[in-house]
Amino acid sequence: MANKNSKQKEQLTKYKIRENFRKEVFDRDNWKCLFCSDEDWKKRTGFFANPVEKTIVGSKILNGVCLDAHHIMDRHYFSNGGYVLENGITLCPEHHHDAEQYHISNAQNWIKNMHPDDLYKMINSNFEKAIKADEDSK
Repeated sequence: MANKNSKQKEQLTKYKIRENFRKEVFDRDNWKCLFCSDEDWKKRTGFFANPVEKTIVGSKILNGVCLDAHHIMDRHYFSNGGYVLENGITLCPEHHHDAEQYHISNAQNWIKNMHPDDLYKMINSNFEKAIKADEDSK
C-alpha cells in the first residue's frame, strides 16, 4: 500500500511541475501564441478582457483557443525534465505543430523561424540558460 501511495504522490508532484511550467510560460507570454499577430490573436480568441480558461490534457483553452506550452528542446536533454521558463514558449496548435517538425525530423528539417535557436531568441533565452535553470530547479 505504501508503494501505491508514493507512486500517487510522485504523479501529483509531476502534475504540479507541469502545471507550474505552463502557468509561468503563459504568464510571461501574456497568454498568447507568440507567432500569431495581435490581430490574428484577437480574431481567434475574441480578445475578452477577462480570459476564460480551462484545462484539457496537456494544454489550456483560452476563450475557446487552445494554448500549448512548448518545450523548445526535448525534455530528455534535461536532467530534471526541462520544465523551466527558459525552455518554454506559448504556441497555438498550428504553430506548435510547426515547431515540432524540428523534433519529429530528428533535427534534420524545420519550418522557417521555428528552429529552437529562433524560439529561444523570442523569449531571450538559449539552450545553455535552459540547462542551467533546469539544473538549478532541483
